[in-house]
Amino acid sequence: MSNTAMDFLESLDQSTRSMVKNMMKSIFDLGENYVEFVRDFNGKNGFLFSGGKKMDNIMNNEMVIRDGHSGSSAAITMRNCQYMLGKYPRNDIETGLYYSDDEPADISIQIKCDYDIERPLVNA
Repeated sequence: MSNTAMDFLESLDQSTRSMVKNMMKSIFDLGENYVEFVRDFNGKNGFLFSGGKKMDNIMNNEMVIRDGHSGSSAAITMRNCQYMLGKYPRNDIETGLYYSDDEPADISIQIKCDYDIERPLVNA
């Protein structure tokens, strides 16, 4: 049993953890109505067949699209998000989402050089 959202996320395999984080970020980005929708959802046909426009908006997030979900993986990921929203406070979930990011960072550094570097002469 996980005491914190971070513990729960760490208990998942890397692929599942990444998908849950991306979907949860999408839900949070869409606002409190979406958090409540996912947390309190109890449609008899499941998220994908009963979620309507809200489900479309969650799934159309760029990070979620990149995960390449099948119907099954999307449904399981939504249930993991629902579990977390029902069990942990939002600030605990956000700590887990952003603190333990194990995805590689996309960092680039531009170096500007204002002078020419001369090559040493090579004796032939």
